[in-house]
Amino acid sequence: MKAYKYPCTKLLLEVESAVASEVIEVLLSGVTDDIRNTYRNLLEAELRNSFYWVIHSSNPKFYPISGFQHFLGSGFVAARLASFLGFRDDYDVVVAFLGGVLHDFNKWYVSLEQIKRGVFERLRYTSLFNSISNVLGEKRAERAFFDAAEIALKLESGGVPRGLQRVAEVVRVADILTGSRESWSISYCISTILSMPGIEAKHVLPVVIGKQRPVVSIVSEFIEEELEKRGAVPLVSTPEGMIFLVKNGIDVGEVYEAIADQIVSAEEGRSEGREASKGAERVIRIEPMARFLSGGTKSLAGLSRAYRSIANYSPEDVENSYEHYRASAIEDLRVFIVVLANIYRKPVERGEKDEERLRRFVEVLQLSEEQAERVRRGRDIDSMLRELYNVLRGIGNREVVTEIARRAKDFVISEMRRLGRGDVSLLVKKLATYIGIGYTSYATADSISDTSGKVCGICREPVVKEKSLTVFLQTLNKNVIRARMSTAEVFHPDIQGKPEKEGSIEGAKGYPVCELCYFEAEVAPRRIKYMDGLWAAVLQYYPAMSIDLIKVAKQVIVAERGRRIAVLPDYMTSRVIAAGGGRNLDKSSLQEALIIWFVFGGNLVVTTAALSSAFVGTPLPIELEVSDVVVEEAVAEYMRILEKARREGRYVTFTREIRYWLFKTLWDYVSSLEEKGVARTSSILFSRSGLQATGFATVDVYSFILKQLEKG
Repeated sequence: MKAYKYPCTKLLLEVESAVASEVIEVLLSGVTDDIRNTYRNLLEAELRNSFYWVIHSSNPKFYPISGFQHFLGSGFVAARLASFLGFRDDYDVVVAFLGGVLHDFNKWYVSLEQIKRGVFERLRYTSLFNSISNVLGEKRAERAFFDAAEIALKLESGGVPRGLQRVAEVVRVADILTGSRESWSISYCISTILSMPGIEAKHVLPVVIGKQRPVVSIVSEFIEEELEKRGAVPLVSTPEGMIFLVKNGIDVGEVYEAIADQIVSAEEGRSEGREASKGAERVIRIEPMARFLSGGTKSLAGLSRAYRSIANYSPEDVENSYEHYRASAIEDLRVFIVVLANIYRKPVERGEKDEERLRRFVEVLQLSEEQAERVRRGRDIDSMLRELYNVLRGIGNREVVTEIARRAKDFVISEMRRLGRGDVSLLVKKLATYIGIGYTSYATADSISDTSGKVCGICREPVVKEKSLTVFLQTLNKNVIRARMSTAEVFHPDIQGKPEKEGSIEGAKGYPVCELCYFEAEVAPRRIKYMDGLWAAVLQYYPAMSIDLIKVAKQVIVAERGRRIAVLPDYMTSRVIAAGGGRNLDKSSLQEALIIWFVFGGNLVVTTAALSSAFVGTPLPIELEVSDVVVEEAVAEYMRILEKARREGRYVTFTREIRYWLFKTLWDYVSSLEEKGVARTSSILFSRSGLQATGFATVDVYSFILKQLEKG
């Protein structure tokens, strides 16, 4: 057959690609089922006899990398390349996938006969093999395995049969993309892909990170989904961005706009559909306002600590308060309406005035013209609120007052959602500043700087639609900190906070906050249930990772752990963020992190700074933000074994199980930790190790055993 750089008809290529894509979905389904089974039964002895044992437990290179990432990753990348290049038979795509999975098995299984005895007989009992058999039939599925094994054994030494050379070339490129240490660089990956006949520069679509900040990780999944919907083929995720393959051009501007629309609509849907947890519900107090209305408090200044702007409350707070006071005395309902008027009238965007916002609120209540005019004629906010209360006192019908309260409640909630919605066109420009899709620049910071002339007090980027610093801090307090702190207690790089003193953050002027900083504080915690300051387990994939496998990791964790772990696939930096520890790191959260690491590979970082630029990657298999002697020594032993293997230029048998050794060592250690209660000075809910660990198999014992094995 001629080299596949020569064109075939467009229709034939599209049909072949569509068929191959269906095969890849079948492979993904089979692998996902198997990985779920592994995740569920990880500590069972039968795992050692399964096909996936080497895939999960081995370290196939001389630096920390798992078989899940490299073996399965090479398989799916090879299958994607084969599909894109128009391999005309499902059989070839399956052989490419299996060739990628098996290509390094010869490090421990040195002959085809060993692979047959040690691997194929185990593969037969997997969902993956059943899926392949459903497509090819059992006989062809078996033959595909042995063709793939022959490619794997001869990929480096040469001698691949002529009929398998096309597939072998695909496997070779997939091996480089997921295993070469240079493949952390997206430009290196692109050069490697372009080395394949049949793929030109116009077929490669990079999505490159410009600058790390939370929004990049938050929108990463939206970008991937949108590009796939437009026909792009997902290939690899690197620490610098991700790479897709495309047959036809994609309108980058439309992609940005679609992503922004998705973000906005997703937030609106979540606001309307989510149920607040019991711990998050609160009833807005009316007692301070009642004292003001009765004359016990002389002015609204005395209520500044009791009531904030709507940015400091959630729709659930307002809804819950309405239901509470609707069932209470009619007098409480009247005061509640005034409370809503008071929190709404506080400006949330610069340039707004209290009086204008309060008049807008009164219009929504649909009072009579005479009643509304009485309120509007007030000489200041104090008198306007008192007059509103007097108007409500003149209404004795409970149903009428309840209806007015409902209108007030609905209006305030709609304004809250509008506040969080942001501006789509603005979001497009900002996204293009931080994320570059394709080879041309769609927008830069310079293209939007003229619209404001102001700089954000938080990120120092140009501001288009600004929020006040106070409103931003109140939103951060509501969604992230959850400590009901005074904003005066929060420091800012330009000013120091002293409650109710001149120059404090409470009264800071001239410190605008940009739309993206507000988006990150308002939308992100609701979307992913995580923000910096909370514990998370982060799997960082180096050098590169199959996008398909990152999806598998998310699907399995969500399916097995439900709502207990929020999972964010960050394709822009080749990471999976699994947030389940909350504000405190307890023993069970650390155990869960170890399971996630063993099953899904990558380098594990347990951290409270997963999203921001404060996140620091690691070249080590496991690293904790808190220092622990046993963890550090076990990881150091792991690295010493890899270094010894590298110096000797050979893979010792132990590297086939080294990841399980580290997992089991740390699992036994963490399981024996003594739990403690919540301490105000620490977020760690267990006692860490001292200079030595007792009561379980220590690192020293494992080191001794390893040395004996090496001598033997």
